[in-house]
Amino acid sequence: TLETLAAQVGGAIARLQAQEALRQSEEKYRELVENINEVIYSTDEKGCFTYVSPAVITTLGYQSSELIGQPFTKFVHEDDLAKHKIRYAKILSGQMEPSEYRMKTKMGESRWVRSSSRPVYEGDRAVGIQGIATDITIMRNLEVQLRQAQKMEAIGTLAGGIAHDFNNILGIIVGNTELALLDIQETSSTYHNLEEIRKACLRARDVVLQILSFSRQREAERRPLKLGLLLRESLKLLRSSIPSSISIQQNILSRNDIVMADATQISQVLLNLCANAVHAMRETGGMLELSLRDLQIDSENQNLYPDLHPGDYLQLSVSDSGHGIEPTIINRIFDPYFTTKKVGEGTGLGLAVVHGIVKNHGGVILVESQPGRGTTFHVLLASVSTQPDPGAPVVTELPKGHERILFVEDERAVAEALKLLLEKLGYVVTLKTSSLEALEIFRDHAQAFDLVITDQTMPVMTGLSLAKEMLKIRPELPIILCTGFSEQVNEENAKALGIKAFIMKPIMMQEMAKVLRKVLGKNEGVLPFSS
Repeated sequence: TLETLAAQVGGAIARLQAQEALRQSEEKYRELVENINEVIYSTDEKGCFTYVSPAVITTLGYQSSELIGQPFTKFVHEDDLAKHKIRYAKILSGQMEPSEYRMKTKMGESRWVRSSSRPVYEGDRAVGIQGIATDITIMRNLEVQLRQAQKMEAIGTLAGGIAHDFNNILGIIVGNTELALLDIQETSSTYHNLEEIRKACLRARDVVLQILSFSRQREAERRPLKLGLLLRESLKLLRSSIPSSISIQQNILSRNDIVMADATQISQVLLNLCANAVHAMRETGGMLELSLRDLQIDSENQNLYPDLHPGDYLQLSVSDSGHGIEPTIINRIFDPYFTTKKVGEGTGLGLAVVHGIVKNHGGVILVESQPGRGTTFHVLLASVSTQPDPGAPVVTELPKGHERILFVEDERAVAEALKLLLEKLGYVVTLKTSSLEALEIFRDHAQAFDLVITDQTMPVMTGLSLAKEMLKIRPELPIILCTGFSEQVNEENAKALGIKAFIMKPIMMQEMAKVLRKVLGKNEGVLPFSS
């Protein structure tokens, strides 16, 4: 009948409308899934991909079609594989907890993802999972950088504390050693032994400077530096820590090996590069080679060194016969926090620090590497004709004085040793181990002192604060500030505040004697002394 026909037509139209609505819904869903940044995926019961959204090419570098039928575990980082298998079993059992793990890209790199998944059921049986994965690599890297920055801040604080305490200890040793040297004949074997102790203290002071340089608590001091000598001295330090399976060869060919540089920082460059080389050969052994040669950059070869001006340079090279660096990552090795070492073996800061030091010295660092054959780093620094200071000449007499000195030092042992040295030089010394007591006596007897020597790091009131208060009372008062380490003061800002001289601990008698006369004026006699 007509009514039946109308009903059938109406039903057909309704079905067509429903199908069109479904098609449009599916189209919108597909468009949504295929255009969001997150990777949407599904797997079967065995864990093989049955669907992967196109966003996977951005995250992992694969086309979706390359993953279909492949096991999910094939793309999970080896170190996270065991945890992932446990997680997958939990999801199939209905435990749906978000998780974070690393996946391997088509280029062999690692990407961190955060994944949320749920089981897919047929009846009561789980037959696979559906999930969404978000690339969180940048966030993870920022977290790592934050942790490393916090570690470096802690190391810096620790280094400052170590420097202060260690230099005070060295001050006690140096002070008492120099006192003993004054009372012993130079021909005595005891004199020679004491002089060796004094020299060892100077080397220990250099070690403290290296610690401060590493933790960036010390400004660079660039002076003419013989790079060949530094290389040889660094090798002496390295030999005892390098496994016997690694042989060392040095080849110094330079005729003019002088650069304008901070010795401590260049030592750090050399030690970091050698440490990397040793790490690359730790399992197989091999050859560590250090070489130094002259290099002239001119119009013929400047295209090889676009970041350098024509001129004379020194090329310091550190080579190893280790596993080499993969071409895919060689452009990233100087990035901060980038490392191929396992967790706990490195921070990813070594080469970044090296690059920063070399760049700040106006140089460049280049790398050559062949996987399986080894790596060579070339550091290029401009050579100079200025000769290094050969050091202070041997001093047989120290300038003396008779002035009245107020000496403020909270470390009793340091204070007593330096007080005796000052008295040996002829000065009248009033010692105070409290900055507050020193200020009190100065307020009562401001004209009783010709000069003040004060430590910087003291409880309650620092040396700088004490100096400011004293200068309010006597603006022309000569003050010498001493410190083993301080973030608050250096020679430049100390002098800007009216401090006449700034001395780093441990204080050597020769240095103190010279500084005192420089501040106070002409000598008042001499004290026999050799160094």
